[in-house]
Amino acid sequence: MPVVEIATWVLSDAYYADPTIVDRGIEFLLNTEGCQSVYWGFTEGDKKAIFLFIVWEAYEHHKALIDRPGYPDIIGFVPSIGEGASMKHVEFNKDFEAALGAPLTEVVLATVHEGKEPADLAKAFEALANGVNAVNPKYAPATWGVTLESSREYYAAIGWDSMKAFRDTVGAGSITDLVKDVVAIAKPTLSHVSLKKAQPTASSR
Repeated sequence: MPVVEIATWVLSDAYYADPTIVDRGIEFLLNTEGCQSVYWGFTEGDKKAIFLFIVWEAYEHHKALIDRPGYPDIIGFVPSIGEGASMKHVEFNKDFEAALGAPLTEVVLATVHEGKEPADLAKAFEALANGVNAVNPKYAPATWGVTLESSREYYAAIGWDSMKAFRDTVGAGSITDLVKDVVAIAKPTLSHVSLKKAQPTASSR
């Protein structure tokens, strides 16, 4: 399974003055060895933050980019970064294309509470994913994985048709109980993003 770099930040004034900053950065990544695709989009509602899911053949490919002189400026994203920048790497436990390719992607970063065990969160996420898959099979599988940066941080990605579909499903009794099980073990940070997929073209390789 590839490694997915998940990068997010609040957009700067420079981005709003020149939105092509992000386009150029994505094009740079697509021309980088080992980058298979980039899913990207803005948070629902205020659209003040951006998420990028950068699919690497292996972590070593991204590490090679990080080690290049001039990183991260050479990518071109830096002027678009306002605040709250975060970068994590995840090996999702199941195929992630259905979740990232859905009209709306629920993105959950969960940090295990002190006194709780990561293994317990893995079990709770697996139960939640199975429950969501049963009632929302169109974008199955819901997928999750521990970050390479910390054994106490997990990311999950779940595809939905819309915010209404998300609210209606999560409000159902069985799913609500599964969400409560996750919250009892970890602190979740929840975002919803409409993602687009960018892939290398034959001419870009």
